Amino acid sequence: MTFLKVDRVKKVYENQPRAAVQGVELSVEQGEIVALVGESGSGKSTLLNIIAGLLNPDEGQVFFKGEKVKGPVDKLVPGHEEIKVVFQHYDLMPFHTVEDNIRFIIRGFDDEFQDEKLSQLTEVCALEGFLHKKPGELSGGQQQRVAIAKALASEPELLLMDEPFSSVDSQLKAHLESAVFEYIKAFEMTCVFVTHDHKDALSLSERIVILKDGKKHDEGTPQNLYYKPFDAYVASFFGAVNIFSGKKLNELLGVKQYHLGTDYLIRGEFITISDKGLKSIVKQRLFMGHYEQLLLESNQQRFQVFTTPNQYQVGDQLFVEFELEKLISLS
Repeated sequence: MTFLKVDRVKKVYENQPRAAVQGVELSVEQGEIVALVGESGSGKSTLLNIIAGLLNPDEGQVFFKGEKVKGPVDKLVPGHEEIKVVFQHYDLMPFHTVEDNIRFIIRGFDDEFQDEKLSQLTEVCALEGFLHKKPGELSGGQQQRVAIAKALASEPELLLMDEPFSSVDSQLKAHLESAVFEYIKAFEMTCVFVTHDHKDALSLSERIVILKDGKKHDEGTPQNLYYKPFDAYVASFFGAVNIFSGKKLNELLGVKQYHLGTDYLIRGEFITISDKGLKSIVKQRLFMGHYEQLLLESNQQRFQVFTTPNQYQVGDQLFVEFELEKLISLS
């Protein structure tokens, strides 16, 4: 039995030119961590709300542990007790402290358990110093961390998160992500989360589902989608890519082996600076911290490569070699 199954779900909003979600099918196994990614308006949040039972689909169904998830039409109080959601609006009790908000979720347990759980979540969500404050006294990022703590407190079987780290300060984000997903794994939760950050999708999930125009466009492991993308749309989600026509590739490399009617894709890390190969000129430098992204041009074709910082200046000439086995045909 599939732990979570989304069966041909469709949702149309009034006065919208197309369906927000259209014929989406998705299966998630117990304990799996899945990222939903896509452009704004691709249907990510709508799909998450349908899975949670907070929105009725116009067509299709969602099954959780073999049972149909009921939506607002069929249930007086929408939602499922074993499914918790972290929204972009944080759903906190405004007149209660952070500690009260968390303890409310575990109020049925004895004091010792509550104290232990509160201590765990305070550390995981970096809430030290905030426990006796009310939500109105907190920043957006601090409120978001409280919302995550509340969702984790009950150790739900299925955790759904919509852009869970969008308001968190960059200095804290890496620690919080690591701690939260370690906690999710420790308590064997299943997690589906929406993110616009390709780094989060690649590093935190075990599988990525890409939505486009309300439809499932592609899915796979982070490694497969990164190294073997289905098309340029998929590839573009995970960092800079270079696309060459077969004709241009033949011209640049001095060969005749690439099909004239086909485009080819290669990531910048697979074009290496060398002492031989394709002569190019540096048109732009982008400092990225521990590496630098160079925009090169050769024979009126521009492409991107990566190097250690401060090696080259705009206008410098250099040579590059392609790792040809890393070229991906987009035919």
